Amino acid sequence: MNSKEFSIASNYTEVTPVCKEIRSFCLDENIKPSDCSEIEICLIEALNNIVKHAYKEDFTKSIQIKVDINNNEIMIQLFDSGISRKEFKNLHWNMIQKI
Repeated sequence: MNSKEFSIASNYTEVTPVCKEIRSFCLDENIKPSDCSEIEICLIEALNNIVKHAYKEDFTKSIQIKVDINNNEIMIQLFDSGISRKEFKNLHWNMIQKI
């Protein structure tokens, strides 16, 4: 398994560069280019949401990102200490599958 960890400031200007770096990492690990592009788009959206909603555009905060790639399987974890969404406290994976 190959892993990389990233840390960025909670700032919109940091989002695109780290997403491009993660996309390159995926390409280097022989992930299909179309999948790498989709991952990049999802990450941009998720990180921008953290900046806007979890941190309320407090640019002094940080976001950690961990990417694990193992045999074409990708796990991406985002870590922040922002405001949580109360309606998701009792969310279970079964509910997500029904959406």
